[in-house]
Amino acid sequence: MIKRYLVLFAASFLLLPASAQYRNATQNTDSVVTAYMDSLRMATNRYRTTSSNSELNPYLYKLTTTPTYYNDAIHQAFDIDANADKANADMNRFLMNGYLNSPSLFTSSEAQFTVPAVKVETPQAEVPKIEVAKLVEVEKPQGDISGDIDPIAAKPNFWKYKANVYFQFSQSYVSANWYKGGESSNNMLTGLTLEANYDDQERVEWENKLEFKLGFISSRADSIHKYKTNNDLLRLSTKMGYKAVKNWYYTAMAELENQLFHGYKSNDTRTYSAFLAPMKFNASLGMDFKKKKDKSYEISLMILPASFNYIYVGNKNVDVTLFGIDADKRHMSMIGSKLQLDHTLFFTQNISWKSHFFVFTSYHTTESLWENTFDFIVNKYLSAKIYINARFDDAAKRHHDYGYFQMNESLSFGLSYNL
Repeated sequence: MIKRYLVLFAASFLLLPASAQYRNATQNTDSVVTAYMDSLRMATNRYRTTSSNSELNPYLYKLTTTPTYYNDAIHQAFDIDANADKANADMNRFLMNGYLNSPSLFTSSEAQFTVPAVKVETPQAEVPKIEVAKLVEVEKPQGDISGDIDPIAAKPNFWKYKANVYFQFSQSYVSANWYKGGESSNNMLTGLTLEANYDDQERVEWENKLEFKLGFISSRADSIHKYKTNNDLLRLSTKMGYKAVKNWYYTAMAELENQLFHGYKSNDTRTYSAFLAPMKFNASLGMDFKKKKDKSYEISLMILPASFNYIYVGNKNVDVTLFGIDADKRHMSMIGSKLQLDHTLFFTQNISWKSHFFVFTSYHTTESLWENTFDFIVNKYLSAKIYINARFDDAAKRHHDYGYFQMNESLSFGLSYNL
């Protein structure tokens, strides 16, 4: 209570120089205190009973605190702040009178009561901590690991491997008294394809392929042979390419072709082909145009102006003239040019057409082969295949009906699996 009277007394003293009425109030302190208390009481009641828009002077705190030099009062006295509202302007005039008449009472300045800015941090939800060691059991290393450990840098693997194996068959039965005639037959076809390809993704490509195909047929019309081969192929090919520009490569390629079993014709005892009869070898140099689009097509067109062809017949029972070799010789070699086209077209996800075509000419004779395989995939393990092979060789004996053209076609259904 005493503190409050002291504060009020100091405030009333500041107002004395403002007018003669305030100077007379110093002679009767009790009446000043009473009047001031009444004013505070009235202001408090008005503040409590009216809305938030009360006319209570918001600057009264300057009278109830430590006597302080306020910047607003000084600015207003020199007309620096001319836009102060009325309540603030009245209070500033009272304070200015105190500054001029009793400067020793004011021991503080407004700068001493500046409140520093407070940074409010938004609380963040606490993330639960999970010990990974409790979720995953790490196997402890075996043996002594106290020595130095040399880091190992794994080299990129530029090799890709592919394999396909299949076993397919077809069968037909016709009774001896079938009104339209015909004959029963059984066909079996098996094959294996292995590929190992190198690509350094910059300049060098090296492709290697091994193809094996073997087909047998049996028919009642053949009284001599119970089974005959209608497909017999063993082919190994390799191709090395060095990139020239974009899709073009300098290319060197070699191919070796052979068969495993004897080849016969129905009701004929002659041997038309056998192991190493014939054996064909080709080596060529040139350019290779390659382009590939996944799940759409793959194409390789080789233009080989320098090509060497060699044919060898190692079985004495095979007629060498069937392959363009002189009757008194067992082999033949030729130098010429070669054009080769290999492509795979994907019509749909389950239907594709693979083709191998080449034509070789020694500028005296010409040999050409066109192998076509249409693959109809049923599922991962079943497929149907159509083989259509056409051949032209004007170095061989001319047939009285087909001339130098030859044809081989087969249809089969069965197991097929890609590794």
